[in-house]
Amino acid sequence: MVGVLNKVDGSTVKLHILVGAQPQTVGDLKVSIQACLNRPMGQLPDTAIFLTVTPTDQGAPPLYRGWMLRSAPGATFVGNAGETFRVVGCS
Repeated sequence: MVGVLNKVDGSTVKLHILVGAQPQTVGDLKVSIQACLNRPMGQLPDTAIFLTVTPTDQGAPPLYRGWMLRSAPGATFVGNAGETFRVVGCS
């Protein structure tokens, strides 16, 4: 699950995207998740997702493709998108 903040109007939405499922559209971006991992019991809790964010334009290269950590929400910058993404958990 990914939380999305629209930086223009301040609205938020949670996207429930299954690993390997079709991308979901938010604004002018498509978001897909290729992996989602939770730390094992007995360790500090954290979640990581492998995320791909691409413009809805056909053939445009990804703005971001990589790991995002719940414990480090500000560590990932997604192009000049009007949206900010945050890991909420695995769906």
